[in-house]
Amino acid sequence: KEYDGKLFKLSALFGPQHGIKGHTQDNMIEWEGYTDPELGIPVYSLYGEHREPTPEMLSHVDMMLVDLQDVGARYYTFIWTLFLCMKACEKAGIPARQMVISGVNKEEADIRRTMEYAGPGAEGARPVYTAESLLHIEILDRAAAAVFGENAPIDVLIRVTSGNQFGMDEEDVVRVIKEREKYPALHFTGIQLYSGTQKKLRSIEKEIASLDALLLRLAEECGFLAEELEYGPGLPVNYVRKEKPVDEDALLAALNGLLDGMQFKGRISLEMGRFFAACCGSYVTRVMDRKTNRDVNYLICDGGIHQVNYFGQMMAMKLPFMRSKDGEVPLLEDADEKYSVCGSLCTVSDVIVKEVPLHNPVPGDILVFDNTGAYSVTEGISLFLSRDLPRVYLRSDGEIKEVRKKIFTEDFNYG
Repeated sequence: KEYDGKLFKLSALFGPQHGIKGHTQDNMIEWEGYTDPELGIPVYSLYGEHREPTPEMLSHVDMMLVDLQDVGARYYTFIWTLFLCMKACEKAGIPARQMVISGVNKEEADIRRTMEYAGPGAEGARPVYTAESLLHIEILDRAAAAVFGENAPIDVLIRVTSGNQFGMDEEDVVRVIKEREKYPALHFTGIQLYSGTQKKLRSIEKEIASLDALLLRLAEECGFLAEELEYGPGLPVNYVRKEKPVDEDALLAALNGLLDGMQFKGRISLEMGRFFAACCGSYVTRVMDRKTNRDVNYLICDGGIHQVNYFGQMMAMKLPFMRSKDGEVPLLEDADEKYSVCGSLCTVSDVIVKEVPLHNPVPGDILVFDNTGAYSVTEGISLFLSRDLPRVYLRSDGEIKEVRKKIFTEDFNYG
């Protein structure tokens, strides 16, 4: 999406090591800030004279959005930059209500650390925590009581399942709301649903009707008037060529009509996910080798499916949006030669895209895959969403030996 200043005012950009656009790739090379020639706003370097935002840099900032793509190589300075940005925002008084603490696997230690960072806050100025199970409810209630004491409660959205491992069954949601007095440290603000991506309008219509019915049931059976509905409609994105283009204006207008037609009249927050983020990133890989095996042309690149993975894990059979480093599209419909673009992993599955028509590619060429700004660049790697690395055991002659202990990625990324 092109920034037009209608939804928000973009006041500044901040960049970590390697620059905001990856223009300083040499290791440990610092860079200086500048003024963006198109937007006319400052671009601050957080890997130069300053390692964290200064109060002056944040003087006109109401909310800081951090989006650090790792493209499979998670520089430890990136996660440290995120930490320093959070601390700077805390000092500058960036409101904690901009934070949403989500995830299907919540650990009490992480929740307590987040609570200690955000503080209790007044109603309407607190972070929002999501609960995806009865255990989450208990953890949040116990942690809030321990951290805040009489300054609790915290704001909680209950995530409703769409028939998978995420969220809670509707009957459990109703039971928790009926028994909400059992959780004095929690203030239930409403419900949340996010069921996937690339959804058709008819599916979205059914979900909205189901949510409306659940909210009405909570009101009638439990005397609970939800303040908020957070909904991820999973609007579709064009990932590959020759798909029918998504009419974004018509799609958004239809979604707006469905939401306006709900009986629920509380606050509605939309989690747009890939619909916003997909176009905000590109994956860059270098051709390392070129060969022909049994009449099939191959390009071997220095990346692979562990770093870029298009929606559905089947896009190797379709042509994604690709271009060369200089911006020229290398795909030629009438090209005589087609190439399967493969990565460097030791598996025959490491095929990014098959039979791409290219004009004389050679080792050293740069290929750019667009629309990878959402999860595509991190779906398959061990450190996706900074989950801890597991213990590793070897078994030999009936003996089991631990050869690597569990690695907490917080410590790993901080160095």
